[in-house]
Amino acid sequence: MVSNGYKARTFTVKVRFSDFRTLTRATTLHDFIDSEEEVRKAVFSCLKKIQLDKRVRLLGVRASNLS
Repeated sequence: MVSNGYKARTFTVKVRFSDFRTLTRATTLHDFIDSEEEVRKAVFSCLKKIQLDKRVRLLGVRASNLS
């Protein structure tokens, strides 16, 4: 995001398990961010909301609400 000049407020994590059950969790921040550290914090806060009790088949991260 930094190299493109974009900043984002909303981050979404999608996890698909080996049984094809899919969960998504999102967080929207008060301010637009573009630092790698802040993006990582936002993504991990979403990931902590998902119980990783099975094998993971797919993990996706989306940044939206861009500026």
